[in-house]
Amino acid sequence: MTRQTISATSLVNLSNSDSLNSSESILNKAKMLSPDQIVLPNMPIGVFLQESFNIYNFIQDDKELFIKKGFNWGIMEEFPERMNYLRQKEAELWKEKYGENVIIKEYEKWKKIGEKAIKLLIRDLEYVFTNDPQMLSVIKKIKKDIGPYDLILDLNALSELVSQNKDKLERINSDPQLIQEINECSKLMPTLKSKYELEKDAIDNLMEERNRAYTLLAFSIQDIRRCAQYALATNKKRLMGYNSEYFRKSLRKSKPEEPLTKR
Repeated sequence: MTRQTISATSLVNLSNSDSLNSSESILNKAKMLSPDQIVLPNMPIGVFLQESFNIYNFIQDDKELFIKKGFNWGIMEEFPERMNYLRQKEAELWKEKYGENVIIKEYEKWKKIGEKAIKLLIRDLEYVFTNDPQMLSVIKKIKKDIGPYDLILDLNALSELVSQNKDKLERINSDPQLIQEINECSKLMPTLKSKYELEKDAIDNLMEERNRAYTLLAFSIQDIRRCAQYALATNKKRLMGYNSEYFRKSLRKSKPEEPLTKR
């Protein structure tokens, strides 16, 4: 099984899928795919679309041969629509991921500020409470729990701890800006986190839609290549036209270069 082929299990699932063999619209076919039928891209979408376009044009000269071998030419009649659908979904995903998303940028900015303030203030508090095992235990717990899911709890806990011991921190010349930042972060992050999760969900949904669109086209390509392997078994040169140039180049690059020889 090469990298350019769909897994055997996925291929069987797709071959038996009503969503791919029905007269439903492309959108409905994509929606009808079950999670275990969705195939993830194994090359850049732009490259895949170009290869799909190449194969679509290339197969036209083999139409009679393919039909004679039992190939369903209805696949080719729908092929341009599947390409356009994937192109559209990839563009929507690209726009959402790389566009000017204020919420995601704002969340990541304050997350970075908060994480840095936590790290530095913990260092200051550990120094302040060097001889206080009970307080060191509290600080240790906050330090241990630091992570993406506990950040808001840590910000709140540390903000409270810093407020209660502001005078002690002032005595060791702890940076007052850190105290201001930790307080600001503890107020802003809950709302920003909630909005951020909604934005991430939107990207995840578009990613799934793109992968569904990819699956529809990938199955068509797989079906074409399976027939080509059989119909053109004795014409190796023409059969090459149905293979992936992307993976052919990848294989060439992975092979060690031959040493140069002197003339």
